[in-house]
Amino acid sequence: MNVPQADLTGVIITASVAILVAVITAVAGKLYEQHLKILDELRTKKAPIYEQHLAIFFKVLLAPKITGKALNQEEAATAFAGVAEQMIVWGSPDVIKAWNNFKAVAQTAQGADLLEGIFKAMRKDLGHEDKDLNKGDLLRLFVNDLPAGPMQ
Repeated sequence: MNVPQADLTGVIITASVAILVAVITAVAGKLYEQHLKILDELRTKKAPIYEQHLAIFFKVLLAPKITGKALNQEEAATAFAGVAEQMIVWGSPDVIKAWNNFKAVAQTAQGADLLEGIFKAMRKDLGHEDKDLNKGDLLRLFVNDLPAGPMQ
């Protein structure tokens, strides 16, 4: 059986392309799988850090309601310094930006909006899709005097 050279070349090229596509697909799949594994491991490590950050927020913000007296400036500064240290290692860019925006206006009326921005950035970083949460929903978990319904 004598196969023409052109047919043989076509078969070899087709087989080579098929093998190349299979190898590229397998490698890309493994790389994507590895990427997802890394993201999952990061989320697993970030969750306790973010929980600790939230505990500090609540300790500082709710101390007057819980203990009857606010934390002094030194206690609050010490608590938030620990947050900043961990933010360098674990905070996503969105969380770091939200934290810095909050710090810049923490004592103003805009501070509450930015605090909620930190919470949303943390939740997003952990994989939550909060499309059904309205502005103020996270703040209402601990702020009692916010009006009901979506905030402007």
